[in-house]
Parts: sequence; C-alpha cells; structure tokens
Amino acid sequence: MTNFKEYLRSQKQNDYAAHNDAESAAKMAAEWSLLKEKVRALSANEAYKGEAFEWAPYEAAYTDFVKLKNVAAIFRESRSLPDIPLSCEVLFSRRPLAANQVWSVEKAPPAQLWHLAWHAQEGEAKWQVKELRKNLTAEDLANEILIALVKYFNEYEDFYQTGQWLR
Repeated sequence: MTNFKEYLRSQKQNDYAAHNDAESAAKMAAEWSLLKEKVRALSANEAYKGEAFEWAPYEAAYTDFVKLKNVAAIFRESRSLPDIPLSCEVLFSRRPLAANQVWSVEKAPPAQLWHLAWHAQEGEAKWQVKELRKNLTAEDLANEILIALVKYFNEYEDFYQTGQWLR
C-alpha cells in the first residue's frame, strides 16, 4: 500500500473516531442532565427530619445542587466545550454559600466525593461510580445520591450536636 493510501485510511479512521467521541460526549451530556433532573424530581416536595429538600434555591458558585438544611449534593463538571461534560462528580458537603455569606464555624465533617463515568453497557446507559464500585442507571444513581445526602446530613448534625467542631 502506498503512503498516500495509508494516509487516507488513517484520516478516515481519525474522522470516524472523532465522530464517535463527539456522539458519545453528546450522549453523556444528555445523561448528565437526565441524572440531575431525576434527583430534582425525586427530592421535590420531600423532607427529612422537618427539613425540606430544595433544588438550588439561590445563586451560588455551583448552580446545580440539592440542599438539605446546611448540606448538599453538588453536581460538578469539568468541560472543554459548552454542554459537553468531560468529568462529572457529585460532592457531598456543606451547602454552597450564597453571595456575601460565610460560615460562622469553619470546621465541618469531611466532604465526600463521587467520581462518575458514563458508558453504555449492553445497550443501556450506565454511570460508573468509582467510590461505590457500581454501575447504575440514572434512576438508580439518583436514589443513591439522595440516600447518601441523608446520611451526610445525619453525620453533619451529629458532628455539631456532639461538639466535635469544638476540638
């Protein structure tokens, strides 16, 4: 085969790979939006220990989060292009602060971070959660996120009720 034909073949393969990457990134962006919508829908009109779940009720550094009193599940992403998430994470931590707010106490329980990777498994969209060592559908992951948020809420409340923040 000539150098020219080899070059043309490699260009076709590169074009095909780039098309598949763009298509995969678009599917991932759609699944990321779907995941956030499922969390929002599941938490709507729900409460725990008298505290309502609220979806991003005010302007903050992170625009997508579900808040439960002073804690939140924060949806973070790193992007190279608009609307194409490269890296998706869910951070369980104190709620993001609104503009001009500060915490009166600096100490808090350690935040928990989940790293998510999207892929198609047997024709079905799945999220791999590294920290859970699980592959989950968007619906199952939405449930896991809200359960983890309630657990973090309990840990956060215990942290302050037992005076651990004073140490």
